[in-house]
Amino acid sequence: MVARITQPAINLREILTKLAQPPKPFLAPRKQYPADGVQTDFKLPFGFKAYAVDSAGLIRVEGELEEFTQKFDGFNWIVSFAQAPANGAIVGIWPVGV
Repeated sequence: MVARITQPAINLREILTKLAQPPKPFLAPRKQYPADGVQTDFKLPFGFKAYAVDSAGLIRVEGELEEFTQKFDGFNWIVSFAQAPANGAIVGIWPVGV
């Protein structure tokens, strides 16, 4: 006795197109870090990169010759200032999910 089982073809194109699209990044609430006048590196939580950075209420400009840069240590993103923010200043970082 031979049993034949057949299954209709499934169109996977629509399902695969939805899966192939990268997830949309989401903007997390602003993180605040107190500055001590010495610390120049501020580590972000895992899975987040800085969208915008402010120090003492002023938005800072990103770039090698500007106020801060972002580095990736293989696990976390780090916001690194050229000069340490003043003692008592609040460093605000708006993280975005990556």
